Amino acid sequence: MTRRLLVLMLVLLPLLAVPTAASAVGAPERKVLDLVDASRQHHHLHAVVERAKLMRHAERHTRVMARKRLLFHSSLSIDGYSALGECVGVGGTVHSVYKAFLRSSTHRRIILGRWKYIGVGVVSRGGDRYVTIDFAR
Repeated sequence: MTRRLLVLMLVLLPLLAVPTAASAVGAPERKVLDLVDASRQHHHLHAVVERAKLMRHAERHTRVMARKRLLFHSSLSIDGYSALGECVGVGGTVHSVYKAFLRSSTHRRIILGRWKYIGVGVVSRGGDRYVTIDFAR
């Protein structure tokens, strides 16, 4: 029995070490996620949960914006959700972009909406930080 347990542990241990989507999030994206969580918590709203599909969408869109050096919304054609919202911005720091979102009534309403899921993309280009936050339910 002990040998079976050892074999089972050797097989399963590498699977437990594989990083999840949440643990693979970079520092700038984590900063945005923390800022969103803090804002929502301040307004007594539940936290939103990262979704790999939304994270990939936000990252792809942010890369395109940074490459083109343009700010624009994506098509938000992501299957599997009943409603979607998006904030896009550019600035010198992730924090300055997020502060601008909160100063905008439209963006603040999106951030504080009835969402369940979130995806974030941040891309640096020159001295600029391009940010996309996708929300879904």
